[in-house]
Amino acid sequence: MGINPEVFDLGDDDVLRILKPDVTPETEEDVRQAIRQCPRQALSLTE
Repeated sequence: MGINPEVFDLGDDDVLRILKPDVTPETEEDVRQAIRQCPRQALSLTE
């Protein structure tokens, strides 16, 4: 996935895998941006 490839991996099978499920202060903004830009609106963040 273009945004934060350390956290997300979009496979050739079009399935998104979350590599690091815990959001850190360093990755939070990138994760939030990925959620906003998800074309299928399939991502969310719970606190």
